[in-house]
Amino acid sequence: MSAGIINRALRLLEQIGSGETPTDDEYTDALNVLNSLVMSWRNDKLMCYAMQEETLTLAAGDPSYTVGGPGDTVPVRPVSIDRAWIVDGDISYEVAAMNEAEYAAIPAKTTQSNWPDRFLYRPGMSSGTVIVYPVPDAVRTMKLLTRVPLTGFSTIDSSYSLPPGWDRALGYNLAIELAPEYGVPVPPAVAKGAVESIAAIKRANKYAQPSRVATELGAMFAGGRGNILSGEV
Repeated sequence: MSAGIINRALRLLEQIGSGETPTDDEYTDALNVLNSLVMSWRNDKLMCYAMQEETLTLAAGDPSYTVGGPGDTVPVRPVSIDRAWIVDGDISYEVAAMNEAEYAAIPAKTTQSNWPDRFLYRPGMSSGTVIVYPVPDAVRTMKLLTRVPLTGFSTIDSSYSLPPGWDRALGYNLAIELAPEYGVPVPPAVAKGAVESIAAIKRANKYAQPSRVATELGAMFAGGRGNILSGEV
């Protein structure tokens, strides 16, 4: 539970002893700081605690889709989209990521085709927007490999399930955040543990990034699409 993270942080600062618990007010204040800490990590893709495959249904003639809003098929706003592909039967076709400049350079953004071969992701505050090009001329299934952030804790009794190393990172870094509020210095061992635990998470997430699937088939066949799994056109 999140109370365990708070207890550990306060023990590291020597504000409570082994077996002791904070007051209700201390729990409330620490929970607010904990959630603020979690929110500060949400825009760093190397601090996303999971990579998740999502399904986005593309409608005929519609280039733009909201992700991460209430009722959306992708329920949590991705920090980033690492890969996308169209599924057509048992064949998958890569949809390459593009940036704002590349999208702006497209002269006819409403051009339609069987399915898109490029996408742009625009993350917002609470939701994001996926824009595809060319615009599909029929309903298509698009898969997204997203980086999902930790969303925070609603109460001190909130239970959670995190990968190895996250409990330590949250406890040690919460101690650093709480130290000024208690008017105490951060112990060197706590500062060292906070840095090491964050670095370990980022290393794990960095090496978990998928390799981008590249193909020269589009250049070879004048706009034809290739099967990224078999190499067929």
